[in-house]
Amino acid sequence: MILLKTYARAACFELTGDSAYYSNEKLAVYLNGKHCIDIDKNVFSIFNLEPATSYCVEVANKVIVFKTEAEAALIEIDGWLPANNGLVLTNYLQAAINSCPQGGTIYFAAGTYLTGPLFLKSDINIYLAKGAELLAIPERNDYPVLPARLPVDNKVISSWEGEPNQAFASLITAVNISNVNIYGEGIINGNADNPRADWWHDCTTKRGAWRPRTVFMAQCHNITMCGVTVKNSPSWTVHPLLSHKLSFFNLNIENPPNSPNTDGLNPEMSEQVEIIGTRISVGDDCIAIKAGKGEWARKEGAPCRYLTIRNCLMQFGHGAVVLGSEMSAGVGEIVVQNCIFEGTDRGIRLKTRRGRGGYLDGLYVSNIKMLGVMTPFTINSYYFCCDPDGKSDYVASKEPQPITDGTPVIKNLILSDIEATDAHVAASFIYGLPEKLIENVKITNMHVSFAENPTPEYPAMMRDLEKQTKGNYFFANIKNLKLTNVKAEGYDEYKGE
Repeated sequence: MILLKTYARAACFELTGDSAYYSNEKLAVYLNGKHCIDIDKNVFSIFNLEPATSYCVEVANKVIVFKTEAEAALIEIDGWLPANNGLVLTNYLQAAINSCPQGGTIYFAAGTYLTGPLFLKSDINIYLAKGAELLAIPERNDYPVLPARLPVDNKVISSWEGEPNQAFASLITAVNISNVNIYGEGIINGNADNPRADWWHDCTTKRGAWRPRTVFMAQCHNITMCGVTVKNSPSWTVHPLLSHKLSFFNLNIENPPNSPNTDGLNPEMSEQVEIIGTRISVGDDCIAIKAGKGEWARKEGAPCRYLTIRNCLMQFGHGAVVLGSEMSAGVGEIVVQNCIFEGTDRGIRLKTRRGRGGYLDGLYVSNIKMLGVMTPFTINSYYFCCDPDGKSDYVASKEPQPITDGTPVIKNLILSDIEATDAHVAASFIYGLPEKLIENVKITNMHVSFAENPTPEYPAMMRDLEKQTKGNYFFANIKNLKLTNVKAEGYDEYKGE
């Protein structure tokens, strides 16, 4: 057992071992010798602690002694707000944030707080108690707009689909700040399912500005989120951009399965990111690792690298852990361990195409359980979604094209100990470019079995494919491929529908 993080009023822990997401058995947790909670997951948090206080936690004869962080001040929201009967509380809540001293905590007691976008500042803590809900206002016209860049230094602070662009401010907006903790057992609700909200309608059209996230951070440092539920997002749910040293522990991210572009957690051009013990069930990719799109990203952007994804549960998304399709500034050193993927269209998914450029260098995946995942592993160098050129002959051609700075590079991938049951489409589908082969792929101990009545679907979003079921491992345009104990049970030869 390890201590992931202490806060003023909580602590987060992780059980070590070889199980994925869930612990091998239900366990009792003792706090200072008294039974506290029972757990069945490898990552758990204890809330309602006192600041600057020593504690002893014991689980399965493993003991950790720790001290909570000090708290400079406490601002309790419930005591000074007017009657919370549907009144929009944006100004009151923003005043609490603005007045909170360094090291202080803004404490949201149980209750629903209807609010517009809130702008955080450095060196504060947001605590959402059990039963507390920050609820976004539904009306588009009441949202301020973030410019693409700061006028003073030209820093990018807002983007859409991998490029600088105006977007509506998010319910939680953090720009150029550091040392902030958002934690507790409460809810951050983007409220996009509200009948008065139109975020999910005509979603590919820019109306005033692009859709907001629910939690957005740009140019930030040392931000953590722990324990909270984030739901009903207008677009991507949690989106760090050009930020570093970020931790997401024990979160619960939920969007309806038919909600458009509601990715769960999208680190973009960010470094030193930990995603541990988090459950994600959304309408698009669960975790999507991105690095911008096109010329601006290659010249001005930053790579997205040094990410750890561990002990997470991904459910009902297009992909569980996805790299791309925007990766023009480069993606590298990504570690995915001890996770469960359940009901996603794809498991590990890499997507890019000619013209995007960039690179993926270093992906390490181990101890993954997949249940009902359509295609467990895909690399698609012909991804056609987004932008008018996606289905062009240049993107789709299987003939070698000239190598330019728009040619993507994919290399150094190691996957091991992957078990996928009830797959539908293919065990794996790996298709590189003929002019730039995928390099150095090693797969060890991967076992795939298929559903009895599989649903036909495309193995990848690329032109000229047909729907299929029960496909074996497929590899094209790859160099230095090593397979050890790699099996598929019950596969069929490729057949179109």
